[in-house]
Parts: sequence; C-alpha cells; structure tokens
Amino acid sequence: NTTTFTKRNGDPLLELNLLDSSGQRLASFSSSVLGNPGPFLATADDHFLIGGTFSQFNGSASLPLIRADATGRHDSSYGLSDTNGINSVCHLADDRLLIGGTFTQLRNSSDSTTLARPMLARLLPGGYPDPTFAANIGPAGSNVTTIAVQQDGRILISGTFTTIDGISRLRMARLLPDGALDPTF
Repeated sequence: NTTTFTKRNGDPLLELNLLDSSGQRLASFSSSVLGNPGPFLATADDHFLIGGTFSQFNGSASLPLIRADATGRHDSSYGLSDTNGINSVCHLADDRLLIGGTFTQLRNSSDSTTLARPMLARLLPGGYPDPTFAANIGPAGSNVTTIAVQQDGRILISGTFTTIDGISRLRMARLLPDGALDPTF
C-alpha cells in the first residue's frame, strides 16, 4: 500500500507501508520513494522487490527496481544498474524473475556489461540480466505492462507493443520460455 504524504521538487514522495494479515501497518517496515512505485513482490527469503518509475528510495538515488529487506532497507547488492521504468515483475519457480517496462537495455552492476533488452527481460537470482533470454519487442517507445507465466513455462505479455520478432502482435503475445515468439498463439 502507498500513501502520498508530501512532494519534493514537485514530485510525489510516497511512503511505502507493509500490512499484516489484519490490515494493520507493520511498524518494523519503513521506506519511501520519490516518484511512482509500481509492482511490489515478496520473495521467499523475506525480501521485497519494488518496481516503478522513481529516482530515489529512502532518500538516496535509486533505480526503478530495488530489493529491500524486511525492514525496508535497500539491498544495494542487487544486480541492476541503468534502467528505466518497471511496470511488471513476475517471479519464476527457479528464483529468476521476468520484468517488463519501458526500458531498452539493462546493465549488469557486477561487470558493467550492457544487454539490449527492450521492454522485457529475465533476471538471474542475484538481479543480473540473463544473457540467454532475448525477446525482440517493438517498436521503440512501447512498453510491457503485464506478464503472466503459464504452467508449461510459456510467457503471456501485454502492453503497447505492436511487434514481436518483427511479426505483428497487437498489444498481446505469448512467448516461449527463451523469449522467442510462440507462433501457435
């Protein structure tokens, strides 16, 4: 749950709250973002992934996908740098993630390699881009807003895109587990 409580330089400063099963705010979790938070995903190891279009987390410069611990502190070891807005985060069974958004490339913070990954990427458990996953989504300036994974591993996406692998797919497509277009859908 997010609550707008003030603005800084005209941008909304939002407090993020974690609620217990009865809907009460957990005082042990405290964090804020400058900008617009988006997807919020709990992980099996009591951490949280927070996406969106924000530039600060807890008062420090931040990318729009961060990992926070159970108290709301930023886990700076998480592996992405230099990316744009994150609209969707989907957890895979093997602790990898799929992320969708407005980004065109991702940079691995451990070795500074940059991968062209327009609008959809798979992340390895440490938050680093998976070089074996490549979805060719277009045109530039589009986005992926929703991701769902079927039991067979195929990936459903929706957004403002109009092509996948150069083939017309208006705003919805199904991909194979490696990111290639599923021609049967």
